[in-house]
Amino acid sequence: MNKKITNKIAFGIIFLVVVLFISLIWTESKKITKEQTSIIKTINKDKDKDNKINKDIFTKNYKEVEASVIISNIDWLQPQKITDINLIKKNNEPTIYFNVGKIIDGEFKGGDIILARTIEYGMSTTFKYYRFIKFNNEYIFLINYSVECEKKECLLTTNANKISITQNIKIKDLEFPQLIIGPDGKLYKFDKNSLIKKDLAENDLIEKEREGETIDFKKMIKVFNNSIIGAIYRNPFEQSSFMFYAKSPDSLKISYLFIPKFIINKKLDSVSSIQFETGDILWNSGKQNLNEFSIDPIDPCFEGDEYVKIVTKNPNISLKDLEIVGKLKTSENIYSFKNKNHPFLKGFPKNIKNTNEPSIIFWQDEFGRLIRFVNTSLFNFCGGKPVIYLYPQKEENIQILLNLKHGFSITRPKYSNGWNVLANPNGNLKDLKTGNHYSYLFWEGELADYKMPQEGFIVEKENIDNFFKEKLSYIGLNTKEINDFTDFWVERMKEKHFYFITFTLNADVDKLAPLSITPKPNTIIRILMDYKPIDKHIKVREQKLPKINRNGFVVVEWGGILKY
Repeated sequence: MNKKITNKIAFGIIFLVVVLFISLIWTESKKITKEQTSIIKTINKDKDKDNKINKDIFTKNYKEVEASVIISNIDWLQPQKITDINLIKKNNEPTIYFNVGKIIDGEFKGGDIILARTIEYGMSTTFKYYRFIKFNNEYIFLINYSVECEKKECLLTTNANKISITQNIKIKDLEFPQLIIGPDGKLYKFDKNSLIKKDLAENDLIEKEREGETIDFKKMIKVFNNSIIGAIYRNPFEQSSFMFYAKSPDSLKISYLFIPKFIINKKLDSVSSIQFETGDILWNSGKQNLNEFSIDPIDPCFEGDEYVKIVTKNPNISLKDLEIVGKLKTSENIYSFKNKNHPFLKGFPKNIKNTNEPSIIFWQDEFGRLIRFVNTSLFNFCGGKPVIYLYPQKEENIQILLNLKHGFSITRPKYSNGWNVLANPNGNLKDLKTGNHYSYLFWEGELADYKMPQEGFIVEKENIDNFFKEKLSYIGLNTKEINDFTDFWVERMKEKHFYFITFTLNADVDKLAPLSITPKPNTIIRILMDYKPIDKHIKVREQKLPKINRNGFVVVEWGGILKY
């Protein structure tokens, strides 16, 4: 009897311990969930907003599938290249189509999942993907699982009789979560533009001569498993990267941005890079940081050429070389060099003038990596994505020379003693050296002696898109040029409620980046935009903008000052 009682007591104690353990885990998970509730709401709100599309433009030409259907059983295939089925408007390069899956049951049983890929050359090689269902020799365009069409005009109207559109078909295997929580509560945010940036994972599907980079998952490091999308990887060659990847059923790369602890309480919709903003760091002196610190890669838009050389040597720095100089609000340590004459600092000031803050700091991330941050006050003004469009009156060879005092950080196509292209009146360009086609020429580099104009405009964040469309149209840009401009810049202006925006134009841009073109154009429009986020509306002297008429051989260039 005593033995039975003893056994019961032992069992009771074990049961109680198990219950307490499960309760502890549940409580901790609830704690994580509570901290992240607002983030998840923001992510879901952004997802809903991104899914909204003006279907009226589509339905003028295409039938709409109104029935709501969930497709949950698909036999996914290794992508098989098929003949051109002529659904997507052709750019400079042909569209390539792949059969990637077979629907097993349901209303569309026997249908095929078709993936269409287009290539665009610009500041980088961009692959865009569109998904269709082929059923009974007709094609259903899956809006929610495709790159948003520029101006909603990506489909060929000549084949409208065999194309339907829908937002109502849901493919369960392609419903990627906007936010995933990894081991120990680590957060990963879905890169909403990743469908635009993704490459086909199978190496044999992208031509070797193309500039597009494929992802070889065999060389990736598996980090953990997610119950919805499977294995999550990181690229071992991206030592300081916060991007993590998964593979979609139809062999596309899915990108997620890791969110460190110190960013969790910030607006997640504005998180596109990892950096320390003003006030994030409490120095040992008791003062907060006045300058921002960026993880952005070093290029000629930064000061300190010697530093660029040192970085390429990849010095082996450990915590032994560093000392604690401050803390984040999350109590995580911020480090800098013990030795203020460390070779890594060659070419950099030991401390920043006026603020006495370090030039270089380090933070150890949640994966144990030491991540380098650079004081942004060291950055020179950098021309961000200046692009040059050429519209000759007839097809002809054109030479373009651009003189930058400190050289380029990047060019597309490669600048080699100038650009030599075959240009068409519609703006299509062929690089005579490589044979690749482009919509424009792209460059980026340091602008010596640049100063922000004092005249300009105060614009509310919500009105920035319309503001640019109005002002750029007045100056003389066409619809495509304006859309390219707003696509790049508007998303960068989400931080504050108001922005001071100003423009530098033709003659003043020539002083910063002299441009020579042969044969000589009849009309040149050069625009350099700059902006400053501000907390409240202020009075400024309004800038008077010129109205430029386009005649003959037209050259248009737009760009802006990058903010890090």
